[in-house]
Amino acid sequence: MQFSGWGGLIEVFMEGNRHYQALKELLSDEEYQTAQNSILDSYYTPEYIIDFMWDIVQKKIGKNGVIASS
Repeated sequence: MQFSGWGGLIEVFMEGNRHYQALKELLSDEEYQTAQNSILDSYYTPEYIIDFMWDIVQKKIGKNGVIASS
């Protein structure tokens, strides 16, 4: 819930980390690779930002589905 990226957890993907082996055992090879590949680009967008962006889109499009001119 409310995933905010790996943050300090990036270290669990380093072989010297004490949790490295447990992580490898918990995940399949494919799951581990997917998790490791997402280290730099995984993040959580807070709901209030999504709501704000959606409000802007709805105002621009209007109720009839036509983009309003500025």
